[in-house]
Amino acid sequence: MEFNKEKFSHFVMNRPYLGQLKEEDLSDAERVFRHALDKAGCGDSYEISVKVDSQGKITDAKYITYGCGYAQATCCALIESILNKNVKEVVTWSEKEVETHIESIMGEYPIHKKAYMFFAKELIDGVCHKALG
Repeated sequence: MEFNKEKFSHFVMNRPYLGQLKEEDLSDAERVFRHALDKAGCGDSYEISVKVDSQGKITDAKYITYGCGYAQATCCALIESILNKNVKEVVTWSEKEVETHIESIMGEYPIHKKAYMFFAKELIDGVCHKALG
């Protein structure tokens, strides 16, 4: 599947999931979990926050990144992949499954940009493990 330049541009220009979830916006049955990741080698840093309901379902998510367009687009595609999924399911995803989910939205990444899949896997593992306690 060819890389989706339109979707990439939409995510980079509109940043639909940019920001942080706030604790004060929660119901009693919801919790927010955060995980940060710094990749000093490339200069990127990331934070993901997810809202999880009492059943373990991810009902909302936001990201912050100080990275390039691929970092932003990957975070957006990752969020679209995990929304309305159960934390217990998402935490079991392998690196290949994360890549498959992201590329089903974005199309195939150029080979020299595949490292963003590993960053996405680290982000989702970190936040899901926090949610599962």
